[in-house]
Amino acid sequence: FGETITSSIGKFILIPNFENNNHLIGKDIVIKFTPIQVLINYYKQILRIESQSELVLKLSLNNSVRKKGEDILNTLVKKYNDEAIAFKDGMSKKTSDFVNNRLKIIENELTDVDDTAERFKSSNRVTDIASETGLNLQNDSENERRLSETSTQLQLVDALSQHITNEGDNKDFIPANLGFADNALSEITNKHNQLIIERNRLLKSSTEKNPVVINLDNQIDDLKQSLQQGLSGAKQSYQISLDNLNKQNAIISSKLYSSPGKARKLRVIERQQQTKEALFLYLLEKREEITISLGVTEPNAQVIDTAYSTSYPIAPNKKIVWIGALFIGLLAPALYIYLKYLLDTKIHNREDLEKLLNIPIIADIPTSESKKQLSIADKYGRSI
Repeated sequence: FGETITSSIGKFILIPNFENNNHLIGKDIVIKFTPIQVLINYYKQILRIESQSELVLKLSLNNSVRKKGEDILNTLVKKYNDEAIAFKDGMSKKTSDFVNNRLKIIENELTDVDDTAERFKSSNRVTDIASETGLNLQNDSENERRLSETSTQLQLVDALSQHITNEGDNKDFIPANLGFADNALSEITNKHNQLIIERNRLLKSSTEKNPVVINLDNQIDDLKQSLQQGLSGAKQSYQISLDNLNKQNAIISSKLYSSPGKARKLRVIERQQQTKEALFLYLLEKREEITISLGVTEPNAQVIDTAYSTSYPIAPNKKIVWIGALFIGLLAPALYIYLKYLLDTKIHNREDLEKLLNIPIIADIPTSESKKQLSIADKYGRSI
């Protein structure tokens, strides 16, 4: 005890869980190792999952140790929830990093546009462009709003496409819930991330050469390629919409306004400011949503009742055991006696012979009590 023991499976140390171990010294101790996969298969067979309703599941298993069975069920549910929370946190963190990087870029671009507007107003002495040009018509405002939304979507699509390209063949989460107007892009992203979860779960007990993992890798690559194609199509669509909006804006400006050159230049700068500011505020809002979701991540399963065991053993059933023992105790001797007499065809005494033969019997020759005595009678014997 307490010394390092070297064996074919490695080195280990035996430590008794009681103080007085003198009675064990000099005796053999049998240690049984069960492979993890064998244990997993065993508990998968004895685990029972029953549907109590549309949203409620009941888990149960039979175990020889009550506390052990309770701990297994409680830990199983806990690990299930831990993995769900880890997945949500991982995807949220990936999205948060993406949003933070985009915020830094947009913040720098917005600062440059603000500096350009400040220099333009200072050099051209422009103070109140609204009062000087009268560009506050409803159609122009609506067109500006659509320009801002389309430009925001276009930059998001372009940023995500560049992010996927930079990731290459890496099997990692793709930022989700970015607010794309195209639901198909969000569905492909969510499906890709679900496959990443399944792949990471398999890699805990397998390798990348596992056929199932290879199949998942192929599906992930196909989804990533489909997402790239979808982003490319969405980018072209948004670009066409943006071009049309710019053309409409030019037509509205030429028909309704006769702004001087300085006002038009300032308008271009302000449009860039509005676009960058709208995207910046949108990303700030998304970052706040992701931060809140990271702080209040909820598990997938809610425990209604923790695991508990019955107060009486499931097996063996004492009543059935007693009844079976009584039945066997009565049946076995009776069956033995019956078969013994049924199969017995030997003659044991004079009465058995008289039943078979109708002739008189002259005498009996008894068998010797000793197997070594071969003579029928001793010289001075006085037996019959």
